[in-house]
Amino acid sequence: SLRYGAKIEAGLRSFLTAVREGSISRAAVALGQTQPALSQQLRRLEHTVGRPLLNRSPSGVSPTRAGEELLPYAERILSLSAQALMESGRALTGHCYRMLGSAAEADDAVQETMLRAWRGLAQFDERSSLRTWLYRISTHVCLDALAARSRRERPVEAGPQGNLDDPLESRPRTHWIEPIPDAAVLPVPPGGLAPRCL
Repeated sequence: SLRYGAKIEAGLRSFLTAVREGSISRAAVALGQTQPALSQQLRRLEHTVGRPLLNRSPSGVSPTRAGEELLPYAERILSLSAQALMESGRALTGHCYRMLGSAAEADDAVQETMLRAWRGLAQFDERSSLRTWLYRISTHVCLDALAARSRRERPVEAGPQGNLDDPLESRPRTHWIEPIPDAAVLPVPPGGLAPRCL
């Protein structure tokens, strides 16, 4: 999820720089990247948004109408500190893990949360904190995942069919809940202790 967030941030930074420089090649120089790498980031961002963001011509680039709408939101997102984003990502991963019991599914849920938040950013009216808003989205994502029963094994499917006379079989908690490193869900304390597993 943090890698996904980093890709979005990189795309936004590339987009803002391209608009300010008026050229993809000059933006690549300003960011210390190759032009193909920067172009790939811009295409990925446009794919995520679902709309073209830049008008491209031999003389340079300029924002489309969608790009102009995105500019203030991009600046706002990039104004958040890297530490704040990292802590939000860990907290959301922990929240999704507690609901889903799976480290892999929690990571998928955080990625879906970030995508839904990105698409719905224009509707965020700041009546609540950004953290509360993200938690609400992630909760709905987890509930959607739990409703998709094909993604999770149910106890009735864990063994052969039985009858009322068969003894009840219990399984340890570890059968249903996967461990997850502390570093993925908790703030890293000063001193950088090695991550453990919850």
